[in-house]
Amino acid sequence: MLSIKRSRKVSRLQVGAVLAVAVLGVSAFVPQSYAAVKDANGGTNLSLPGSWNGGLPGLGDTANFDGSFLSSPVPYNFTMTANGTWGGVTFGNPASNVTISSNATTNSVITMGTLGVNMTGFSTGSLTINNFVQNIAPTAWSTTANQTFITGGSVTLGGSDLTINGAGVIRQATSNTNNWSNGNVVMNGTGTLVLTSTTNAFSTLTLNSGIIVAQSPTGLTGISGVLGGGGGADQATNQSNAVVNLNAGGTLVLQMSGNQLYNQINVNGTGNIRHDTIDPNGVAPAAGTSIGGTFIGTNAILNYVNAATVTTAPDQLGISDGAFANFSGTLNLSASANSQVRIGGNFDAHLDNVVVNMLGGNGIVLTNNSVNGNLTIGALQTTNNNAVLQGSNAANDVTNYLIGALNTDTTFTGQIANGTTAPIITKIGTGTWTLTNTGAAISAVFMRSPRGCWNFPV
Repeated sequence: MLSIKRSRKVSRLQVGAVLAVAVLGVSAFVPQSYAAVKDANGGTNLSLPGSWNGGLPGLGDTANFDGSFLSSPVPYNFTMTANGTWGGVTFGNPASNVTISSNATTNSVITMGTLGVNMTGFSTGSLTINNFVQNIAPTAWSTTANQTFITGGSVTLGGSDLTINGAGVIRQATSNTNNWSNGNVVMNGTGTLVLTSTTNAFSTLTLNSGIIVAQSPTGLTGISGVLGGGGGADQATNQSNAVVNLNAGGTLVLQMSGNQLYNQINVNGTGNIRHDTIDPNGVAPAAGTSIGGTFIGTNAILNYVNAATVTTAPDQLGISDGAFANFSGTLNLSASANSQVRIGGNFDAHLDNVVVNMLGGNGIVLTNNSVNGNLTIGALQTTNNNAVLQGSNAANDVTNYLIGALNTDTTFTGQIANGTTAPIITKIGTGTWTLTNTGAAISAVFMRSPRGCWNFPV
């Protein structure tokens, strides 16, 4: 049964009968009985006043789906044949999932106010809104564990903030072409936000805690635009409209392959990025991906993990040429077996103010893929004997490493190996770089600047 609760007098409507009940202190709407109210499409039409207690909800009310008034059959599928204006959505523990959609001929819009979506009264299950949603004020969407909120239509943020709270999952529909736009998204809580639209166009994406997943909606391609900027073949022109803020405590997960993210990524304190499987079902990517944007941070720490496992060939998570020109601090790299981290493209790449720390994982391989270019690193260190500093994988490319721009003393216990071509490694700066396990059967050329200092094992 569908019922509506308001902060003022409340009644419950049912076809053929009216039950008058007073409810105090709650501003909410509950639809009438699903079995009692059916339109020609076989579902309750939420655009009809008779589907709500006291008439249609307004901007100061919340639409409340209360399980005590919802009867079989389940799941609950509701339609809208006209636009609606709600203050927000709440739940009273319905027995099954709730889906709201336009009918076959109407693209109805739900205009939503400051009350947002609050699923904390829903013990388990999902809410799907396939209508277009237009936020007109700052608002929050909240879930608890074992809950999922899915947006199947476009969401306009109204130039304001949308804050994601709680421990559940909020996601754009899989293979979703409907974007979120015109505002800022702030991720709080311990839950997960999954973004799949390739034309997302919000202004900023701030990750304070929890997990944000950038997921390729087609499995292997189409990732550009998922993190904002409006999509398109050249996202670089949209960087100013797609700023990602990584704050301590949250993780940005890339579930994609073979594409680039052209975003400005601000690392405030500590940021975490992980290249993961292509989707939650565990389908691994067939090839690597790359980030074509820029990282900005001062004395920051970026933990960068390539967790994808590709058995046919090394998976390469690439960082483009100018990615770290405005970043100082530590870059911690780690990778699973059969994975690599690649830095560089067609030009010189600079990590002059960065300490690169190659951490755990049997597959951690740092490769400079610049075409006959130089990769300058402030300091390179590891205590992982399986870490590999490698030459380029591209045929006929000369791989140049210039290591030591920060003038610090560091130790590298990993290996140095050929790729397709042998690397040329030049020690620069005044610090000492100690190598203890350089590997065998390589043809690397070791050089030093006038002030550079090596320390090879005896």
